Amino acid sequence: MIFGLVLAALLSLATVVLVQRKADRLGLVQGVNHRSSHVRPTPTGGGMGIALGTIVGGSLVVTADTGLLLVLVLGLVVALLGLYDDRLPLPARLRLLVQTVLMALLVISTGAPGMLLGEAGWIWLGLLGVGLTLAGVWWLNLFNFLDGIDGYAGSEALFMLLAGLVLAFANDTLVLTAPLAGLSLVAGAATLGFLLFNWPPAKIFMGDVGSTFLGFLLFALALLGIAAGWQSLWQWAILGVLFAADASVTLLRRLLRGENVLEAHKSHAYQRLARDWQGHRPVTLALIALNLFLVLPLAWAAGYWPELGWGIAVLTYGAACAGAWLLGAGRADG
Repeated sequence: MIFGLVLAALLSLATVVLVQRKADRLGLVQGVNHRSSHVRPTPTGGGMGIALGTIVGGSLVVTADTGLLLVLVLGLVVALLGLYDDRLPLPARLRLLVQTVLMALLVISTGAPGMLLGEAGWIWLGLLGVGLTLAGVWWLNLFNFLDGIDGYAGSEALFMLLAGLVLAFANDTLVLTAPLAGLSLVAGAATLGFLLFNWPPAKIFMGDVGSTFLGFLLFALALLGIAAGWQSLWQWAILGVLFAADASVTLLRRLLRGENVLEAHKSHAYQRLARDWQGHRPVTLALIALNLFLVLPLAWAAGYWPELGWGIAVLTYGAACAGAWLLGAGRADG
C-alpha cells in the first residue's frame, strides 16, 4: 500500500507541474470574466493529477477487487468527460446524460438499492436505484459548482476521504488493511499532491476533470462504505453537509427568481464570503475548521447513537441551510 500512496502523490505532483507549464499549448488557461473569483488568467486542468494518481496508484492497491477496479474505470470516463469540458465546453444536457448513465452503472454495480432495502420488491428497489442515481449526479455537479476558490474543493475532498476512514476505524480497527481503505488513502495522497499547487494563492486550478472525478469517487466510496457496514448513510450525508447546503440553497433561491440555473454565477455563500473577507484563504480555512470541529464530531455522533442518526442529520442540514441562506447563498449578484 505504501508504494501505491507514494506513486499516487508523485504522479499527481508531476502531472500538475506538467499541465501548469504546458497550459497554453493544451488550451487549459482559465480567463477572467465577471463570473470569476480570480483576478488573472490561471492554468486549469490540474485535477488530471488527482485522477491519474488515484487511478494508477489505486489500481495497485485494489489489485483483484473487480468492484473497485470498475469504480476506477468509471471514474476515468468521468475525468475524461470533465477534461473535454475544460477545453471545449459541452452542452449541459449531453454532459448530464453521460453523467447519469455512469452514475447508474455505479449504483447497479455496487448493489446499493438491495443493500439499503434488503428483500424489498423490485419496484421499491428500482425507485431507490433511480433516486440514488439522481442523488449521485446532483452530488457530482454540486461538487463541481463548489470548486470556485483556491484550495476549497480540494480541502473538502481530502477531509471527506480521511474523515470517512476515521469513522470506519471507530467501528473496526482492521478497516485500514482493506482495499477500500487503501483506495481512499491513495485518493487522499493524490489530492494532497494537487493541493500543494492549489493552496491560496493558487498556481493552478482543478478544473472539471478534477472536481467531477472527485465528486464521483466520493459518492462511490460512500456507497461502498455503507455496503461494508463501515459508515451509515447519515454519517456520509453529514460529512458533505457544507457543500450540499450551500449548493442546494443557492439552487433553490435562483429557481425561485426564475433564473437559468445552468448559467455560470458567483452567488454561492462561499463566493460571497471570499469577496466580503477579501481573500480565498480565510474561507478555505473556515471550511477546514468547521469540518474538523463541528461536522466530524456530528458524523461520529450519528454513528455512536445510530437510532438518532437521522435526527442528527436532519438538524445538521437544517442549521447548515439556514446558515447558507443568511450568508446570502443564491442571492442576486450585486
